[in-house]
Amino acid sequence: MENFEHVIDRYFLKNILTPYLQNVYHGLINRSTKDYLSANKVREYLNMPFLIGTRVCNLINANGDERIDSDEFVLFFLGLLMGTQE
Repeated sequence: MENFEHVIDRYFLKNILTPYLQNVYHGLINRSTKDYLSANKVREYLNMPFLIGTRVCNLINANGDERIDSDEFVLFFLGLLMGTQE
């Protein structure tokens, strides 16, 4: 049973969740006049109180350049949604 869940998780991550998160990212890009997401745009999208939204955006923006790229966005939300198995 444990292997079965691992196969489903891998399929879900690769074929459903990752493409969905990439589409969300590109949907946000399409709403913007820029070709990248700013931390402010993501904070606005998350619709959280300013301080909490700022801290979450700092976590998403791993390299600290005020631009949130697709990899940072997807990896953050994959970790948030799926967590670790440890």
